[in-house]
Amino acid sequence: MPPLGRMTTPERFWMKVAISDPQSCWFWRGAQLGKRAYGSFIESDGRRVAAHRYVYELAIGPIPDGLFVCHSCDERLCVNPRHLFLGTDLDNKRDMWAKGRIPHGDRHWNSRLTDEMVAEIRTSTERNCDLALRFGVARATISNARRGITRSRLSVPALPKSRGWARRSVPLQETA
Repeated sequence: MPPLGRMTTPERFWMKVAISDPQSCWFWRGAQLGKRAYGSFIESDGRRVAAHRYVYELAIGPIPDGLFVCHSCDERLCVNPRHLFLGTDLDNKRDMWAKGRIPHGDRHWNSRLTDEMVAEIRTSTERNCDLALRFGVARATISNARRGITRSRLSVPALPKSRGWARRSVPLQETA
């Protein structure tokens, strides 16, 4: 192998990759981009690029504007070109959703209610405003949980859809 100063950019790149068999992930052993832990590589012109984007362009071809290089293996440090594909932001999110990688329900970072709380809300006869006070959330959160707008996957059935004030016990008085 030539000295570092005489290596080509692709040689420098491949020096930082742990290559195993062609079907397995090839892990990036170089620098990483911040908290997201994607591989980071500095090209010969000094630009910092994501390692998986660099290898995609090197092995497959240019990346059209507006497209992402997505991982079919879901390993952010993988640079095996066989595991990379192009997609839009929506394609990437759909792929994440299909593989269960988007946290929802109890696993979501901003969740205020557990699945047990939602089950209790759905079976409760208390008013939404009283439940909202008890659980420390907005009335709309209680309403959405009751109607199955949130946590639709729970086995506790949501309230049937009603037409406005259909549950009113006193009929409206007609005015003459």
